Amino acid sequence: MNKNIIGRWMVDASINKKEVSDGDTTFIFIRGVSVDEYFADGSFNSEGKLRMVIKNDFNYIDALVNIFEASEWKIIDNTCFSKRLTIKTNIESLFVDEEKVDDNDAKDEIIGNPLKDIFKIGETKKSEVVEASDSRLILVEELSDGSELVVHGVKTKKQFAGLKIDI
Repeated sequence: MNKNIIGRWMVDASINKKEVSDGDTTFIFIRGVSVDEYFADGSFNSEGKLRMVIKNDFNYIDALVNIFEASEWKIIDNTCFSKRLTIKTNIESLFVDEEKVDDNDAKDEIIGNPLKDIFKIGETKKSEVVEASDSRLILVEELSDGSELVVHGVKTKKQFAGLKIDI
């Protein structure tokens, strides 16, 4: 199975739950599209976009975020363990109550904490490997609130910049 997962995958991931609560923030919609690359030495790189629709006590927030991640991975008994080593995010667009926010400091202030809640450095994630064939990858990660993050991947030769993606 390790041999099948090695390579570059175009991935579409989403959370299978209408509302995922994390303290004061409720994530209504989370979807990510990326190109993930698994290497034989156990390293992993990902470049992609994340779309989040969030409701807090005061606002509805709609954000599109560019993501660059490096991790390490291994598979044991049909379970993929991955540990995030680095993460870089860049907020591409942000709307609060349907009004566009252009100021970068305001963007960081509004969406920074939810991003930190999602992307924790050093965190080890555990995903069930449902399928890892020559052309298809399906991983399912159970989140702390019982919802599932489902990852669907297909083999690709393209880098993320070479893909036309609308999320």
